[in-house]
Amino acid sequence: MQQFSLSAQPRFLRYGILGGRITLKRLGAPLICKAIPTAVGFAFGDCLTQYLNKPREEAYDWSRTAKMGALGAAVAGPIGLWFFRWMNANLLTQGPAGLAMGVKVLLDQVLGCILWQAAFLSIHEPYRMAAGQLIKNTSESLQGQTSSLRKRILPAV
Repeated sequence: MQQFSLSAQPRFLRYGILGGRITLKRLGAPLICKAIPTAVGFAFGDCLTQYLNKPREEAYDWSRTAKMGALGAAVAGPIGLWFFRWMNANLLTQGPAGLAMGVKVLLDQVLGCILWQAAFLSIHEPYRMAAGQLIKNTSESLQGQTSSLRKRILPAV
């Protein structure tokens, strides 16, 4: 097994973010490899949420973004790592590796999206209100489109 020197220049400084992720994984830090991108994803999601849902005159809430990033690193990262380990041990352990990886990533993304959106909806009132308004607007739009289609199709029959 190849030994790594921690005193040498870290590989991620030479090969970028992806190289850093690979290096951390080889050094035996899978939790950090999962926690960092999860934290970035949670923080980015909060940035988008604030951008889309806040009135322009309201100040951006950087502390909320930091809290979401910390939540991603401290809670979602470890849960995601556990889930990946569980899937690797129990799902599609034999067969084409590409298919297994595709199914596992899809399952992780679908279940993760549902779980974390539900968690965020339950703890954040403004987001819950915005999501409710989005559902209401979408429902009204679909009803309008349906009635328009009925008017065009049914008279012709």
